[in-house]
Amino acid sequence: MCVLHISFRDMKLSVLVQMSKIMLMPLLLGYYLTMQTETGIFPLLVTAALIADTAGDAFLLSQNHRSFIAGSVSFSFGHIMYITYMFMHLHAPYLMIPVFILSFYPYYKAVGLAKKTSMKLLVCLYSGLLGILVMACCASGSLLASIGSVFFVLSDSMLGLNLVKQKYSPIPIMCTYIIAQLFIISGILSLQGAL
Repeated sequence: MCVLHISFRDMKLSVLVQMSKIMLMPLLLGYYLTMQTETGIFPLLVTAALIADTAGDAFLLSQNHRSFIAGSVSFSFGHIMYITYMFMHLHAPYLMIPVFILSFYPYYKAVGLAKKTSMKLLVCLYSGLLGILVMACCASGSLLASIGSVFFVLSDSMLGLNLVKQKYSPIPIMCTYIIAQLFIISGILSLQGAL
């Protein structure tokens, strides 16, 4: 489905782009649910994250200010669910401080960019949340989830730069987003011993 979605984007088939975009996270959720081995709150956190991200994808189909805010709020909720999951699976907490220090410069740059938009507070809060996501994934000890979180930063950085000045096409944004989600879910499954 990922390849089809990117192909539809490249061919500018907007109806198929929209349909395939909305299907990406539910398909990933189906994969996760068939592979996951945990019980209790853990599958609920991941399920909630992917449902929130599906809602975010749907909101971002509309190219307007309100939809962008709604999409950002949806993705923020999804990030909080992932962060909660990762903090409940800490295997390398000693990585939190170095990652926090390393994420300071990108956050500083995001705050600088935020000054040029009408959504300063949203961009600052969301950027901080992304930094916490990277920190939590690294502290979980999952290399896959850590790589995924960095790809999330790349994807959302391109989106953020597009707020200031259109620079990136949707294809690299979606490629990095898809890689981010696949790696985070694979990392979660690897933490469970399911991969």
